[in-house]
Amino acid sequence: MKHRIFLLLIAFMLPTLSMRGQHDTEEQLRALTHAWNDAHTAARLAELEPLYAYHLHLYGTMISPSRAVRLKKGYLKNHPGFTQRIDGDIKVERLTDAIYRSSFSKITLQDGKESVVQGLLYFRKDESDEWNIYCESDDVTNKRLKSRVVKEFSFMAKPESEEDIVSCLLFSTQMYRNAKKDYPGMHVRIMFDSTPDDGESSTYSARLFLDSDDAPRIETLGFFSYDIKERKCYLYRPGYNDDEGAEEYLDYDHAVELFLDP
Repeated sequence: MKHRIFLLLIAFMLPTLSMRGQHDTEEQLRALTHAWNDAHTAARLAELEPLYAYHLHLYGTMISPSRAVRLKKGYLKNHPGFTQRIDGDIKVERLTDAIYRSSFSKITLQDGKESVVQGLLYFRKDESDEWNIYCESDDVTNKRLKSRVVKEFSFMAKPESEEDIVSCLLFSTQMYRNAKKDYPGMHVRIMFDSTPDDGESSTYSARLFLDSDDAPRIETLGFFSYDIKERKCYLYRPGYNDDEGAEEYLDYDHAVELFLDP
């Protein structure tokens, strides 16, 4: 009887503990959002770097945290009257078990002009179990990024699978854009070498290659690997096959949010 009562108590307490943990996470991410906002002054910019993940999506561009701080430092120097503030409440949403997003009304003053956008910060935990910002964006930027890809690749308007997202990632790389510019009149295509559906691994393997009507598959530009368990994506030049040799790090989570989230 005592054992049964104990089990009933545990069953009753688990949802409460889960809700408390969710509430604590949301409050922690609201505090980090405020810390991010408060650091946008010339005197406090250095406080941003530890808030960022090692690979950071900054308004559509993947850069390092240190470079992000340098860019913002240069921007503030060129716009000495710039200010930003959060107006109203910060909404924190759980997108997946590992990813959260905070959204808020961001008011900026630049060169005497005020503008309002919906600021967006995306969080996930690092290897030390600490929350980091892996993407900084806003609603205007996300709309622009999505429309740019959809314009060129109509199937991305309604992606139906992980494979569509992987294709989107490859099409968004600098390697792809350079190839389109350097080889006018030729096709830059994707070929999947393996997918998790093959049953042998948890990895998508694909390649970007050039072809033409006269000489199909004349040159492989790079190899792509995405592990659905580790959620890490890399694009390599031919001849490299490890993280250190990666040409570009690609953010699958951000692409999923951008293209699959309504």
